[in-house]
Amino acid sequence: MMETCRDSNRARTRGAVLGEVATATPESLGRRGPEFRRLLRQEELILDVTERFCEALTDAGVTRTELARRLDRSPRFVSQLLAGGRNLTLRTVADVAAALSLRVSFVMAPSLDRSTLPEPPQDGPGESG
Repeated sequence: MMETCRDSNRARTRGAVLGEVATATPESLGRRGPEFRRLLRQEELILDVTERFCEALTDAGVTRTELARRLDRSPRFVSQLLAGGRNLTLRTVADVAAALSLRVSFVMAPSLDRSTLPEPPQDGPGESG
């Protein structure tokens, strides 16, 4: 049976942090402060990269064991990497992409964090919304 990324446990704190954000209001996110938002951005990036690795492995029909062989690393290293438990350096990301005959591209976009959005305008006296 082919092992898949879904076999790995990616729950970590990422799930708890993202779960809190999914149910948060703009006010509660704002109270958490910049440190929480910084950690959230880290976890979102780790999740995005590991999910894309998993998709690429599935699309290529490559197992974690085969990826480990191609990287000349242990299967444990690959499992930790795909679980988000390893520090994903740019070199490691590039190595995994090369092992899968892929090229990495990097895109930055404005944050969708509701706590950084400006407050909606308040209706003045005698105005209705």
